[in-house]
Amino acid sequence: MKKITLLFLTIISIIFISCSKNNDESNNGDSLSDGEAQLSVNGNEFVSQNTDISAVLVNEMMSLQFANLQSDEVVQVTFRNPAIATFDLSITGENYNAGSYVVSNVQYSSLYGEGTGEIIVTSYNTANKTISGNFEFEAYNLSDESLTINGIFQNVNYVIETNTTLGNSLNAKIDGMPLIPTSVASAEQTSQGYTYYGIVGTNENSSKAIALFISSEITVGTHKLSSIGYPGGAVGQYLKGVGGITPPSIYTSLDGTITITSYDPVEKTMQGIFVFTAGDPFGQGTTTYSISQGEFTLDL
Repeated sequence: MKKITLLFLTIISIIFISCSKNNDESNNGDSLSDGEAQLSVNGNEFVSQNTDISAVLVNEMMSLQFANLQSDEVVQVTFRNPAIATFDLSITGENYNAGSYVVSNVQYSSLYGEGTGEIIVTSYNTANKTISGNFEFEAYNLSDESLTINGIFQNVNYVIETNTTLGNSLNAKIDGMPLIPTSVASAEQTSQGYTYYGIVGTNENSSKAIALFISSEITVGTHKLSSIGYPGGAVGQYLKGVGGITPPSIYTSLDGTITITSYDPVEKTMQGIFVFTAGDPFGQGTTTYSISQGEFTLDL
């Protein structure tokens, strides 16, 4: 465990030293039952009966996630201050709202390229904790390829999470397989006058780990994950062979997003969700890994 913690702190130093309403008629929602959703990607149906739907509200940030269990596709929409209204998901939006889609190790986001879109909330019941609506957004990847994602959802139950339960936690999937961490460590590091927080989750035999390095200047909302740390930003990493004799293989976020759902800079506590594609930040290798359905709680 000491080896992992020292490696974790070293990695932090290295990283930061350089420092419209749905128009798809097939998605009319007439046949939807409560708790169901119907989505399409470039007009191709996102199979609803094999879709796992979740909705979480943390500090007025709503996150909707639709995961196709058959093909391991994930659509995620996050927006602030939910109400019966229309919310901008475009890259020019001012509230860090975003739509994203992950498939085959590739991340598409409305915060990339010329991304546009909106989500329309048609029903928001705070007593029953349900939400309904529809969305459409155009998302880009780093190769400037775009997809159009449409969706409609009916009375999806949401849960409210707070920071009352403190402690470090991190969960995610690596190419569709759960990490299942048995240890989660966090640390604070200052480099060139800037402070960063780090959290790493390691599996039982220390063969795999996922790490996040987050600037203390970050704000609640959705942000791009990059391969190099900068004030107000964040970096994701996937590490293989963490507990071995030789140094681990390190794959850094080439693209992706992190949504900070709550952050108390005084208490140094933070919660959020993340998704990214990890690869060689120097472009020397072609191997990539899809990190999806990530969520974390950091408590320093």
